[in-house]
Amino acid sequence: MVTETEYRTAIDGFVSCMRKFDYDVTDPVLSPIDGLTLLYDLHPTGDPDTWNKNLDGCDSSFVSQIEPVYVEARTQVMEPSLRDATAQCLAERGADLGGEERNVKNFVDTTGNSDNIVMRCVSDAMKRLFPDYPGFLKIRW
Repeated sequence: MVTETEYRTAIDGFVSCMRKFDYDVTDPVLSPIDGLTLLYDLHPTGDPDTWNKNLDGCDSSFVSQIEPVYVEARTQVMEPSLRDATAQCLAERGADLGGEERNVKNFVDTTGNSDNIVMRCVSDAMKRLFPDYPGFLKIRW
């Protein structure tokens, strides 16, 4: 099992690695989508092939094996205001919710809808409720 400290160290290592290549990476913040994942924005510059090579190298050295293990071993819990906004969005689209949904997987399972509808509602609510958070969202279930 990966500890929270090990996960945070891996993300910090990735961010430092990307910054060594002079890429603009925002400081990581905890995701309100799952209460586990650290979110950050990356701003590619320069040659796309070099960018991809550096990104792949930093990711494989620090994050790719750690983050999924960390997140998948824990219960995801959506921040309450985001959960409520997601539920409202889904209800407006005709979803019949049980009221017990606490994370993305619950919403996907309860609605029986394609996950695209759930992802759209989560993404739209994130942009509205957390406009200063990174735009690149990691959504797992």
